[in-house]
Amino acid sequence: MKYYFAAFGSRTQGMRFFDMTKRRGITVALINTPRGAAGLGCGISVKFCGDDFDKMREILHGGCYTAFDGFYELTNN
Repeated sequence: MKYYFAAFGSRTQGMRFFDMTKRRGITVALINTPRGAAGLGCGISVKFCGDDFDKMREILHGGCYTAFDGFYELTNN
């Protein structure tokens, strides 16, 4: 199974995105941004299963996440 993370340049927006996805019933985890992605975001990211990618993108586009840095695939889950 593939896992991804959403990185944000703002801790506040990252936490808001995490809370919004949890409220929608999506299984997510708040993680430290992986070392291989150094320089991305604020240091925290939202991890999720690839099966939920479309739902995550929908939530992202439905909110005002101006500090969103991107979705990235996790290579070591």
